[in-house]
Amino acid sequence: MSHSHTHGPGEHHHGHSHHDYTNANQEHYDKTATEYDAIPGAVERSQRSVEALRDAYPFDKSSTTVMEFACGTGLVSKGLFPYVRSILGVDISQGMIDQYNKRVDAEGVPADSFHAIRAELKGEDGELDGKKFDVIICCSAYHHFSSVEEITRILVSFLKPGGTLLIIDHKPTSREEMESIWPGKFSDQVVALPGGFEEEVVQKLFEGAGLVDFVHKDVPSAKVIRDMELFVAKGVKPLTSGV
Repeated sequence: MSHSHTHGPGEHHHGHSHHDYTNANQEHYDKTATEYDAIPGAVERSQRSVEALRDAYPFDKSSTTVMEFACGTGLVSKGLFPYVRSILGVDISQGMIDQYNKRVDAEGVPADSFHAIRAELKGEDGELDGKKFDVIICCSAYHHFSSVEEITRILVSFLKPGGTLLIIDHKPTSREEMESIWPGKFSDQVVALPGGFEEEVVQKLFEGAGLVDFVHKDVPSAKVIRDMELFVAKGVKPLTSGV
């Protein structure tokens, strides 16, 4: 993963651009994977995320194939699975993948329609056995990536022509507010872009990766527990595309 400089919110935290966020996140989540679902707000946030994704895209149980990138323990995948044909979870943390696949085993569904693998995607030919997807989702993970431009380009390369990228992350939020909502979760070691994302920044990011039909909507606010304000952004890969 390159460490090209990203523009936009959180830039001033980004002076240490040679820090290896990929390894730091992998180590952090390998250690904390078994406790993740117990974080206050994690389950509720995943439920709100599923609601927002379903509102943003007409998933079809008989046909829609999905990749969830940076899938974590699979809370969002599990919520979405009843509405899609298949989901592949991808994460760099083996600890998270193990928790995800335990969850799938407990559901008793066929592994070819719902499972996760550990992979660090590069957007190269032949990755994931050449699979392409109708929809790729990435929820509450973009602020961990040192180059959101590169990640977006890579994800778009795994979309079928006409496929849709859906990102959920938080709107611009002060460091103090984030720390008060999720104490200790925004360490500089694992969060490359802590400040959240302005709509224009996300739109530029999507258009820069060749996506069209940009839509940006609010995710329903948390009712039970305090959380940051989230957005869902959607972009479509053109049917004829040089991307």
